[in-house]
Amino acid sequence: MFIGFTGMPGSGKSEASLYLKEHHNFSIVNMGEVVRRTMNERGIKITNESLRAFSEQLREELGRDATAKLTADFLLKLHGNVCIDGIRGPEEVQYFKKVLDGKRFYLVAITAPDDIRYKRLAERERYDDPKTLKGLKERDEKEKGFGVLDAMKMADIVISNTKTPAFLHEDLDKMLVKLKSDWLV
Repeated sequence: MFIGFTGMPGSGKSEASLYLKEHHNFSIVNMGEVVRRTMNERGIKITNESLRAFSEQLREELGRDATAKLTADFLLKLHGNVCIDGIRGPEEVQYFKKVLDGKRFYLVAITAPDDIRYKRLAERERYDDPKTLKGLKERDEKEKGFGVLDAMKMADIVISNTKTPAFLHEDLDKMLVKLKSDWLV
């Protein structure tokens, strides 16, 4: 089974992926890491701005599903259940559905209000996270430009992540039970 997570920054995509890895034996492929690895291979220094510019350049060169194309190479080498962390646009969703045809691909949108997302981003202190609420709004606009809201509309499942990680984990457990029961129908 392949579960792709989409959502705005700080919504809980990586937390969900990590939980499925640690408690349900999923592998994780992080689309942002695939882009960063490609930048390293090309000798490009990674900053918040260079990452955004390189992502846009990839989409111009290879199409709006460019990151999905790069990610698919890793996905197809993995065995067992896999999380795809960081799907950003509808073209990426369509590409994964095509490439993973017959392999049980599910898209999950994780949502959370701006104030909660901002607090989470401030707490995780990743180098490319916005440091102000204004910075979050600017990053959100860039994500929207990639089509993340349209990808979220395509989700098979939507999880509202407004409470503690334990509540998110419980929702993920329920989701897995539902998905596995759907296979038996």
